[in-house]
Parts: sequence; structure tokens; C-alpha cells
Amino acid sequence: LIERGLKGGLTANSLTLGGDSIHEGALSIVEWDNMMASIQDKGRKILSAKDLEETKRDGKSGYIVNFQNTTNLEGKLSPIDLFHRLGLRIMQLTYQKANLVGDGCGSRRADTAGLTDFGVNVVERLNKLRIVVDLSHVGHATTMDALEFSRQPPTFTHTNCHGTYGFKFMRGKSDEDLQAMAERGGVAGMTCIARFVRDEGDLEGSTLNHYLDHIDYAVNLIGVDHV
Repeated sequence: LIERGLKGGLTANSLTLGGDSIHEGALSIVEWDNMMASIQDKGRKILSAKDLEETKRDGKSGYIVNFQNTTNLEGKLSPIDLFHRLGLRIMQLTYQKANLVGDGCGSRRADTAGLTDFGVNVVERLNKLRIVVDLSHVGHATTMDALEFSRQPPTFTHTNCHGTYGFKFMRGKSDEDLQAMAERGGVAGMTCIARFVRDEGDLEGSTLNHYLDHIDYAVNLIGVDHV
């Protein structure tokens, strides 16, 4: 990961770790940190904006720890504080399915089931600790609730646009989602996985132009500062 970052000029990689329990979540971060300790001349753990600037200046490639689910909280808020101390800086509320926080984009209730009361508390704690609220795999109703309750700008770190080609892949975001996110000051990142980019992606693949169409669509809809 770090070697590819150096080769490609990436200042920071978003590193997905996690697990389904507090123990697994904490251990995943510690194990990665132990591994990275042997190549401190090449890589750096990113904990702040200042770290990004220093990593760029020093010609290194950094990593930002993210979790793509909240199941490892085990229904408690205090693990968020633990994970933050270990370096977690991005947390996605749901991964496709429903959990104790809300419903994912693959849930049958994705369009109607919003944040639970526990989910509202999770968003508040993430805000307090300045951990980025990621809504990439989150269902529409939970996304809209999170955008309403979050005091910090939430993000879609890796998504695509429903409006492109009229392709309503469940992992994409509608114009309403994208506009609401931009109004709160957030940023959307576009993913280049073939099946996310076009209907025929699984069978025929996709091209760089198909991918860029999603970026262009989002920029035209919500402005370049939000993509």
C-alpha cells in the first residue's frame, strides 16, 4: 500500500480496518501500527491536517485509519473514544445492511429507516472527537438523518452518481443525497469499480471516460469544491 502510494504520488491512503467487536477493532489498528513501525522512513500515520502537510513535505505516503461499519462498537459509545486514541479518523455508519445505528443501502428499508436513537448519539460522539462521518454505504433515509444531525461536514468518501446514465446502482447516491451533503460542506469521492460505474460494468468492464463522467456529473451538480 505504501509503496504504491509513493509510486503514484499519493500523500494519504484511506486504510480500511475494523472487525465485528471492540477487541477486533482495536487489535486491527495496533497490528497495522506494529507493521508500519518497520518502514517509518516511507510511511506515516495521519492524525491531523498538519500530518498531511508534513507527509507531503517529507516525500512520504501516509495512511488514515477508517472503519466501514459501527458493529464493532457493540452498542456502546465509549469504544469510539478508544478507537480515536488509537488513531481512527473516519467511521462509516453502516456497511450495506442494517445495524444498531441505522440502515445501509442494501437494506429493504433503506429509503425509509433513518438513524436510531443510538445512531444519533454515535454521530454526536464522532463530531465531538472530529472523526469524519462517512455515509458511502449508508441507506438514503439514514444518510439524510445523518446530514441533519451532524455538526461537522459528513462525506461520501467512495460513491457514484445515480444521475449518470440513469444507473441506479444501490451503492450510488441520488442528486438529493449529493446536494444535501454539499450544503453541509461535505465532499464526495467517486469510485472507479466497474460495476459501480455502468450497468454493463460486470460483463464488459468500464473505461476511464465512464469514471470521469461520474466526476463531471457531480461537479456540475454540486461544484468542484465538493468532489
